[in-house]
Amino acid sequence: MKILLVTDIPPCKNFTAGLVLDRLVSFLPKKKIAICAVINSTLHPEIPIELNDIPKLILVKPKESGFSGLAFGLHRPLNILNEVLRGVRVRFLILPKIIAFARAQKIEAIWIVLQGQTMVRIANPLANKLSLPMFTQVWDPLGWWLRENFVTGLMERHFLSLYAKAIRSSRCCATASLAMSELYSSEYLVGTQAVIAGLPARYSQGSQFTLNGNAKFLIGMAGQFYSTEEWNSLIAALDAANWVISGKEIWVRVLGPGFQSFTQSPKNIEYLGWRSQIETVKSLRDCDLLYIPYWFSDKFKEEAKNSFPSKLVTYLCAGRAVFCHAPIYASPSIYLSENEAGYLCHSLDPKEIIRKIAGVIEDPDRYAKISENGSTCFHRDFTLESMKKSFNDFLGIKELN
Repeated sequence: MKILLVTDIPPCKNFTAGLVLDRLVSFLPKKKIAICAVINSTLHPEIPIELNDIPKLILVKPKESGFSGLAFGLHRPLNILNEVLRGVRVRFLILPKIIAFARAQKIEAIWIVLQGQTMVRIANPLANKLSLPMFTQVWDPLGWWLRENFVTGLMERHFLSLYAKAIRSSRCCATASLAMSELYSSEYLVGTQAVIAGLPARYSQGSQFTLNGNAKFLIGMAGQFYSTEEWNSLIAALDAANWVISGKEIWVRVLGPGFQSFTQSPKNIEYLGWRSQIETVKSLRDCDLLYIPYWFSDKFKEEAKNSFPSKLVTYLCAGRAVFCHAPIYASPSIYLSENEAGYLCHSLDPKEIIRKIAGVIEDPDRYAKISENGSTCFHRDFTLESMKKSFNDFLGIKELN
């Protein structure tokens, strides 16, 4: 079975989604995969040279952001007009090229990542035109993407309808978490499989489960800053404590593609920028505590319950204790609680955040247990072997030759 991967971020080394897809594509023989990437023109994914032999079609994705807050409500008709024009572009300029590419490559199945309006527009027409089975994959519920890009009202309902239709038409839907699998199986009456990012087991070598014992207490944060309210509450708590808790000088180490901090007071923050996955794991291993924020706002309740942050896998691989700053219903909170593999803080109150961090510092025995439990979780649930098995289950195959 030769598969066409259709995605807005190709397998690459410099975007989170691309890193996951790079792993997944590596599980397939090169002769069994072709890639169509419809990419935002402002992004520059670094496709690994190992994928040079795989046939690729690279297209430019229409902009997906809308207007917001224009006088007299003008953003509403403008957004509708823009989406209609984008739809025409997809139907008559983009879709025919993908169809021709798929036929030339003698594709037998479609694997499409449903992220954004363009991918949702492409999914069903592509599968129908080619009369091929379609396997869909979801990173986050589409509602989050639409809200972030000011797609509301009539157009929001339109795209959510297309999204639901694509999932219902799937042979199987790869989801971001077990909770999302259960929800989508029930809501869309489709077979689902949780496919969660994994890392090589060897990356965890050298993990130690004790506090560093230094005068400085280092908190690590890696990846994208999507939970800004939670992050800001952490910084506010550290400000309130003058960056000293239980006699330890607190420092924060940040790794990722972007970082913003506004302050009129001293901050102990070091920003290391984007690093490779192995470099990130090694840098996090030098930290005492690894910080993972997730949305408290009811606006993001669906995403908090059903998405699963890939940074958690990286943290567990590093073998250091995780500090999950999220509501009790959030997927990382539930996972860490069930496995006693992290510290949980279900409040944005600075006093409560300080109290929780103090508890980490003051109980080294519990710290060691939680860190070791987290490492056990990584080796059980998040190695490449686990990822490959779930991916093969998603495609309904035992092994491709």
